[in-house]
This record gives sequence, C-alpha cells and structure tokens, in this order.
Amino acid sequence: MTGTMTGTDTRQAGREGTVAVVGSLNIDLVVRVPRLPVAGETLADSLAEPDPAS
Repeated sequence: MTGTMTGTDTRQAGREGTVAVVGSLNIDLVVRVPRLPVAGETLADSLAEPDPAS
C-alpha cells in the first residue's frame, strides 16, 4: 500500500502534519425561564438564542 492515501488521511508519505490554533470562539446564550432556579436545581427551556450584546 505504499504511496496510496485512503479515507480522510491527506498527509503526504513521510511528512508529519502540523496543527496551529489561532483563535477561539465564545458565544453567550440567553435562556428565558419562568423563575430563577434554587441551589442545585436545573431549569430547562425549549428556546435558547445568542445574546445580541455579545
């Protein structure tokens, strides 16, 4: 199988790949619930949308 590439392996034979992370992404979500949760409680809502201020 020398010299063939299969699947998602796009590296050239004999060469190592390099990964560089150049940034990050952070998105705040606004979720409306009928009341504030008490300590240890989880509230759920069916609609979450990105915070327009972020």
